[in-house]
Amino acid sequence: MEGISIVSTNLTDGDDFLRKKINALLQTYKLELKSLSKILGVDYTWLKDFIDRKK
Repeated sequence: MEGISIVSTNLTDGDDFLRKKINALLQTYKLELKSLSKILGVDYTWLKDFIDRKK
């Protein structure tokens, strides 16, 4: 994966970018969000809320 650089004056743009990338990972590699949370070492509830735009 190439290096990623995000330059934005709006913080939500970066969040939207990450959501798109995470969703692409889930679809490309046929992962479930719970599995990805374990792989990344991120709390499942937090990650789900982030993806659902609650955080």
